[in-house]
Amino acid sequence: MTLSTLLRSALGALGALWLAWMLCAPASAAAQPLPVALEIALLEDPQGNMGLEDAIAAAPRFRPGSPNLGGTTSAYWMRFTVGNPGGAPVTWWFDTGNRTLQEVDFYQPDSYGSWQHMATGSRFPFAQRPLPTDTYVFPLTVAAGGSVDVYLRVRSTGYLGVTLLPRLWTKSAYQQAAQENRRAWLTYLGMTVALGAFYLMLWLYLRERNYLLYVLTMVSIVWSISSTAGGFGAAFQLFWPNSPGFEQCAWMLSQIPVTWLPVMFASRLADLPARAPKISRLLWRLIKSVSVAMLAMVVLSAVQRPELAPLLQGLYVLGWFLWLPIYPLVGFAMAREAWRGDRMARYFCLAYTPSIVVAAVISTQALRGLPPAMAHMLWASAIELLVTALALADYLNLEHKEKVSTQEALLDSTRRTEEELERKVSQRTLELNAERKRTREQLYQLLAGEGADVHVAANDKEA
Repeated sequence: MTLSTLLRSALGALGALWLAWMLCAPASAAAQPLPVALEIALLEDPQGNMGLEDAIAAAPRFRPGSPNLGGTTSAYWMRFTVGNPGGAPVTWWFDTGNRTLQEVDFYQPDSYGSWQHMATGSRFPFAQRPLPTDTYVFPLTVAAGGSVDVYLRVRSTGYLGVTLLPRLWTKSAYQQAAQENRRAWLTYLGMTVALGAFYLMLWLYLRERNYLLYVLTMVSIVWSISSTAGGFGAAFQLFWPNSPGFEQCAWMLSQIPVTWLPVMFASRLADLPARAPKISRLLWRLIKSVSVAMLAMVVLSAVQRPELAPLLQGLYVLGWFLWLPIYPLVGFAMAREAWRGDRMARYFCLAYTPSIVVAAVISTQALRGLPPAMAHMLWASAIELLVTALALADYLNLEHKEKVSTQEALLDSTRRTEEELERKVSQRTLELNAERKRTREQLYQLLAGEGADVHVAANDKEA
């Protein structure tokens, strides 16, 4: 398989990927109603013990601010004013834009002058959500020509911070957007399952360990993407809706194999331990350290103790700082080897560039309290898996060519050895024949001389 053939295959596969993604896109993006952004007023509750009456009484202390608060263990009260200038009542879907918070309480006034309270969070089964949506969404009805103040109380007792993007949707607009996201995610899963099944069958047939390592790498990436993009939401709803404790552990647990396996796969194909030993040793030290931090977060999350939130969030920040340089280091090592002409390193430079950029952006957004961009993760992951599959195919093709070349060289060497042996045998045969001829001649001469001596002796005797 030549490099030009591989490039054509890559372009064809990327074209198919783009076409599949376009088929998952909405028929007319312009026809989809846009969500309405909301202005917000914040009140911090460091102890987390304020009730609704306390928050209403503290109305003068509310201040405008961003709902993306990042790592914090405080509870926050948020006040929103929602109006309806129309002539008929309207029911909005109030979307928090978050799917990971452990404590989420929504308060809206009802028609009896009281407050309707809806409570949810990642510590509850999925069925307890007010609406069966990936993020926490609450129905909100506003009378014609009126406006209401609604209150949202949120608190993180896990390793992830407060990440909110509050918006108002119509029911149809939200369902359409959610359906498009779900379709894109399931399309990604379908493509990776097909690719993984193909390479798994190759491994079962050929028993080549690189095929198995690629499949395990793909599984780790897909699990990580599904947990990060669908964690506490789509994956939660589809796979284990009644296990909220496991879901909170699975989000971080999925990051451990995806930290090890892709680096292991790249190192094996590009032979980084031999080509870049110092970088390789540093990489594995970082990977081991961040894995310890991740395992600690998984164990502490399984305990489900709110007072452990400061420790969990501290470990998350520490793990982030340890994890952040891993893929840039891999990228640097690959770029250096690619510059030196290594074929495999060039593949991995192409494969990892989108993932490195997206991972850095998402990690920074997570620290700032912004939700991850699902489409960007899916695209980067799909490109990485496709290009690494081509790299594996090319690597094994090169190995096959080297094996054939070695066999041909061995055959040529054997053939030359046989020819040399035949030449030496022929030469020795000629030498032996010549020696035998000389021996025969000498024998004849000797016998002839002895015969003459006998004849002379006989004549002397007769005389």
